[in-house]
Amino acid sequence: LALVYKAAGTGATAPSMTVQGGGTVVAVEDPMARLELAVTCAEGTDGELYVADAGAHRIVRFEAGSIPGSTSSVVVGTGAAGAGASLNNPLAIAVVDDLMFVADAGNHRVLKVNLTTYEMQAILGD
Repeated sequence: LALVYKAAGTGATAPSMTVQGGGTVVAVEDPMARLELAVTCAEGTDGELYVADAGAHRIVRFEAGSIPGSTSSVVVGTGAAGAGASLNNPLAIAVVDDLMFVADAGNHRVLKVNLTTYEMQAILGD
């Protein structure tokens, strides 16, 4: 899989990333889709894809069946690290029904996120 990032309206592309084994080239125009350091992902109950972007301190949701990046949104995270931020280096996620569990490594806790209301609660740690 190769991801080619395009600056909207310019036709210019940033360097692409190729995963071992080659594959499909996907143009990504949604700026939310540019992942800083994707460390893990999980599939939701409706086929949506959740990606833990540790480099940007957030969890990003991609719509089921969409071209990656065509429809995405930040589920959790402010995009900044630190105690005042929502997430700091999320390293693992799991989805069970309408709940997501996030290992928020930088804040030394595990969060439970309701995927219907997007409310989050620390269930372990600080």
